[in-house]
Amino acid sequence: MTSYENMNSKLLSQFKKAVVLNAILQAFGRQMDEIKVALSDLSSKRGLSGSVGKQLDGLGEIVQITRKPRGFFQELSNDEDYRILVGAKAIKNTWLGDLPGAIELWDSVFPDRKLALMDNYDMTMTALLTGTEPVGIQKDLILSGFIIPKPTAVNMNYKFSEGKAFGFGVDNDTIGGFDSGYWARDLI
Repeated sequence: MTSYENMNSKLLSQFKKAVVLNAILQAFGRQMDEIKVALSDLSSKRGLSGSVGKQLDGLGEIVQITRKPRGFFQELSNDEDYRILVGAKAIKNTWLGDLPGAIELWDSVFPDRKLALMDNYDMTMTALLTGTEPVGIQKDLILSGFIIPKPTAVNMNYKFSEGKAFGFGVDNDTIGGFDSGYWARDLI
């Protein structure tokens, strides 16, 4: 429904045939529709998922991450990998520090992979990744601690399983029993 049609449907019946009023509403409605299209276009091209090149670099500046993050050995020239890093940094900046929040934020960056975080109660955590195995730069970013949020001074162990990981007495998205569980291995 166009803006004009929306405004015209709300008019009282006595004003629906007013020529001057309809001309004003059509002109105003056309401008409103153009503004809606421009805002939608701006949102899709300037947001994280649609930005490329310098636009993506600008988003990186906002969250304070460059294409060559400190502590990482190579520059991210690929926009797709840099987009993941920028999204992960934004998530880390807004993370409240709880395990369910970390998993929810992970799902927003990698919807095709599942994450389970386990607190080992000895200043270490285990991150269990299931689904497609990360490769290349994405794997390096995960192992370097740029993707998965964790509390300060806590060491992280990374495990991977092609499907649900094997576990006793648990059956959820990431862990399954004898029927559906796979042995998890170290992600190295």
